[in-house]
Amino acid sequence: MGTEAARDVLLFGAEYKDDKITWLSASEDRRYYAAFVAFGAGEGGRRDVFLMDRQAGGGFRPVVTGVDASFNGEFGGAKLYLRTNWKAPNWRLVEVDPHSPAPANWREVFTISGARRHRGSRANQRGRAFGLCGRVCKRRTCRGLPAGVG
Repeated sequence: MGTEAARDVLLFGAEYKDDKITWLSASEDRRYYAAFVAFGAGEGGRRDVFLMDRQAGGGFRPVVTGVDASFNGEFGGAKLYLRTNWKAPNWRLVEVDPHSPAPANWREVFTISGARRHRGSRANQRGRAFGLCGRVCKRRTCRGLPAGVG
């Protein structure tokens, strides 16, 4: 803010053509950044996810790429919460630890079965987590969320 756009630094996405949509999400302390790449229109299409730890340096690392599934996420504290239809046709919410972001290390927060969507979301972290999982499932219970998210 306050400087010429020509002096802006590109953080991510230089290697993608204009037909891809890229966006970032940052943790509250701005230590971690998640980058998302959409490979087509619509919520269910392929999306790749990358993660950067500014403290550790080294740029963005792939979290999940080349998977025919959708991923969307936000940070809650120092964890990345991903809403995905990968291995869950009705969507699920997984917790990703930036120190070990490989899918084998993800913690499933909840899976939606027989989901129905609702308009609106809460402004707090639990609301964002529900919002990521389709604006709440039939049951509004969410067990296993870490402190500060539920």
